[in-house]
Amino acid sequence: MKTDLFPINYFKSVWSPIQAFKNRHQLNWFHLVIVLLFLNGLMTIPVTMNYTKLDSISFERFYPNAVKIIDNTNINALGDIDYQNGEMLFKEPFISENEFGIMAGGLSLDDKENLLEKDQYILFEPNQLIIKESNMAEASILYTKDFSLQGFTQAEEVVNEISRQWFKQNKIFIVMIFSVMISAFLFVIVLFLTLGSAFFLYLTKKSSLSSIKTFKESVNLILNLLTLPTIIAMIFSLFHFDITLMLSIQTLGLVLMLIIVYYKTKLNDNNILNTEQMIL
Repeated sequence: MKTDLFPINYFKSVWSPIQAFKNRHQLNWFHLVIVLLFLNGLMTIPVTMNYTKLDSISFERFYPNAVKIIDNTNINALGDIDYQNGEMLFKEPFISENEFGIMAGGLSLDDKENLLEKDQYILFEPNQLIIKESNMAEASILYTKDFSLQGFTQAEEVVNEISRQWFKQNKIFIVMIFSVMISAFLFVIVLFLTLGSAFFLYLTKKSSLSSIKTFKESVNLILNLLTLPTIIAMIFSLFHFDITLMLSIQTLGLVLMLIIVYYKTKLNDNNILNTEQMIL
């Protein structure tokens, strides 16, 4: 009898709970790891697509202390500046200091050099914004053509616009960082779900009624059963992104598939053979 090669044998096993149980011997440990990474990749797709759609992420997550330099008492100077094609046209230099650091703009070269020696500051220049927070690398944010802080009366408005500028310049990096972080989180969840479920299935080997005899069989079966719920969770999350809901769909789908497998097979290969003989 000819045996399909991986991954064909895997994809032939995931669409039916009965086939998933019947073909639980087909994958080796290397194949199982590949399948686990594949399922994690499916769950990561909606995460990446969601972040690529964002227009802004608050840079407060990365510069929590420096952002506090901007407050309602020092933003008036920003409204007095003229803006043209994303360039700040300073009428005169300004500098303001609070307990968190210094905010300044339009400084002379000497004043700028003195400021750069400080631990924490926000410096507005004609074409870019420079942010420095203690113990962190200095960051430069180039303005886009539509950049303007004119008319803003609240510090939150200024922070939001700076966040938008910062996100546009660093979008690829930010999407990559958040995707990797959440992908790692999802991998741990899927790994725990797979190994935990497989362990309980493996315990059924003590029963003479169960055909499951090895832990690898259990893992293979769980990954077979987990594929269809994962695909459904991924497709749903492409239209309505919610990590908690995505994980819930995946988990509940696996539980439903396990119930169907038990109802149809009682975890015994003889029940499959009897069913097939009855059909013939």
